[in-house]
Order: sequence, then C-alpha cells, then structure tokens
Amino acid sequence: MIYQIKLRRELAALFKFIPSFGVVTTALLILAGCQSESTQKPDSPLTNTYWKLTSLHGESIKTYEGNREMFLQFRADGLRGYGGCNRFSGGYTNTQSKISFQPIAATAKFCQQSSEQETKYIGSLIGAINYEIEGESMHFSDVNNQIIATFSAIYF
Repeated sequence: MIYQIKLRRELAALFKFIPSFGVVTTALLILAGCQSESTQKPDSPLTNTYWKLTSLHGESIKTYEGNREMFLQFRADGLRGYGGCNRFSGGYTNTQSKISFQPIAATAKFCQQSSEQETKYIGSLIGAINYEIEGESMHFSDVNNQIIATFSAIYF
C-alpha cells in the first residue's frame, strides 16, 4: 500500500512535468526555426592572415616531402611567403579588389621537386591582379577574370 501511494505521487509529479516540458520543447523548436540558416563564415581579412596556396592555374598544389606548404601573408610592412623551397618577401599596395605587387626578393635554394611549381607561383605575384575573399577562401584572377591562384585562410 505504501508503495502504491509513493508510485502515485511520482506519476502525478511526472504528469505535471510533461505538459511544461512540451511547452518548453515547442518554444525551443520555434526559436530554432527563426535562426538564420546561413553558416557561412565572415570574410577573413587580407592582412595578418596566413593564406595557404591550394591551387595554381587550376592545378592542386603538391607539398613535397621535407618541404613546408606554400603560403602568402600580407602585413602592414609588406608581404612574405614560402614557395615550396624558398622564402620570399616584397611590397604591395591594395584597394578593395586589386593588389599591386612590388618587386619580390627570394632566397635562392634549388629544390628539384618543387622548382617548377615555385617558379609559377612567385611568377604569378607580378604587377596588379584582382583578388576576392569569400569566407576563408581567397582567389587571384587576371584582367580576364581567369583564376590564377586559390588560397585558404589558416588559423593557428
């Protein structure tokens, strides 16, 4: 008899909880439906971002064993980067959609595997090019809007 009374009390408490649980659940579902469906990340800034090169002239970038990844980093005092074998640095100016590269200086190591890829990469950083940042991606394009290079923002 004592167990039956105790069980009735527990069931009564449970049934009192269930209606309020339903109201809370419904409210949470409605609020969740009001949230923006966009999960797009905000655009990364051009400067002070580590831009990893992911493709060059439509070809995926290969990082050879023993080498670091190719990257580009714009700073207030100039740019710096790595071409797969050699480090490089130089000056630049930019507007909202254009970057003008000033002469670039690079170290002069020879790496047989990455030499051709590196030459194409550093060679693409001459003169003025268009750039666009979308989320954590950046691409360079020529005057005909052909993609030259694609980069991904990397955060450490």
